[in-house]
Amino acid sequence: MITLDQSGALNGANMDNVAGLDLTIRYDSSIMSSPTVVKGDLVSKGMLSANTSMPGIIRMVIISTSPFTGSGQIAAINFAPNPVNGGIKSISATLIDIHGTHLPVIASVTSNTDPSSPVAADVITTIPITTPGIPFSGTVPTVPTVPTVSTVPTVSTVPTVPTVSTGRAGSITVQTNTSPVVSEPHVTEESKTTIQSDILQQQLPQESAVTPEAVSETKTTPQKEIIEVRQHIVFKGVVDRFKTYRGDKSLPIMSALFSKDISNFIHQDPAIALSDGNTTVTISVDISNSNQNSPNFALENATIQSVKKEGKSGRWSVVAKPEFNVWTATLSIIAGGDSYEYPLTVAPRLDNAINTDQAGWNNLQSGKGSQQDILYDFNKDGVRDYIDEYIFVANHLARK
Repeated sequence: MITLDQSGALNGANMDNVAGLDLTIRYDSSIMSSPTVVKGDLVSKGMLSANTSMPGIIRMVIISTSPFTGSGQIAAINFAPNPVNGGIKSISATLIDIHGTHLPVIASVTSNTDPSSPVAADVITTIPITTPGIPFSGTVPTVPTVPTVSTVPTVSTVPTVPTVSTGRAGSITVQTNTSPVVSEPHVTEESKTTIQSDILQQQLPQESAVTPEAVSETKTTPQKEIIEVRQHIVFKGVVDRFKTYRGDKSLPIMSALFSKDISNFIHQDPAIALSDGNTTVTISVDISNSNQNSPNFALENATIQSVKKEGKSGRWSVVAKPEFNVWTATLSIIAGGDSYEYPLTVAPRLDNAINTDQAGWNNLQSGKGSQQDILYDFNKDGVRDYIDEYIFVANHLARK
């Protein structure tokens, strides 16, 4: 259950196995404005993106590469001026697990004094589609005429297009399959073992009679446990190479740190993007066609412009725009039971007054004194280190 009280506290109860949340909150924009969203402890390991640009509506998407557990605060929503009792009107929610399968959920707005009962406002229970492989699609909110919560699930067949939520933290998109999907019964790990056992029993030769002596002499062959292998891969980016490199720091050698691919199935074009707030990059992701679920994508320090599948090859193209002046951005991918974190190669665009040639590199390496330190502190963290070298070389290569 998900509850949102009039103070802006958004809480979740019994959130075991939840790996993604899609929330829409409506409030009275005539008495409250300028909402801000702060991630809560319950979803601290997830990535949150909130879109508050439309008055009266907050769209929030949270996604994680591993399930959340237990109960606690999902987020705190602050308004200017402070929240007014009755100002928050409704909430709708869709939940998915790590495989992209919808989970049942009841979401409601409660009063400040009695968090167990809904206020006299719209109470929306989201009824999920249970088709495997279509995360966050086709949810139809039902609005009761009285502030009570319905617990009877129904099934909707209304499809939706892929949704994109944008915000300061980045963006998240969850995909809808474009081809018809046949619903299949959900098979748990326990039922998988039972099915395998039944198949083995059917394949064993049947005896007409078994004597007690034969039973005592029969040796039971232990059944091998079927284990589903899942993987979570975090790729190291170019900036990590600068952090760990301890060799000769000539400009050609440092430039060569950009030449090796980060992944053999995820690629960025252009290979180096300068984060001027306008430049976009295209990330190609090759995922095996054996994966029946559409992948979910999330970006940190960048926003998704578009996502599309290229034919029947299993390749997905994600167009993203890095936020202004960032030197790190990450694409997270959940595909079936596998998950990946891919670092984009991005760097702030340096002023043209800064030479990014050999002479400029020599100045960066040998410059001393406060003026030089400030000049070459490109990420403005008060320290001149490997990050500034990375930014310099990225601009050196991008200007070629």
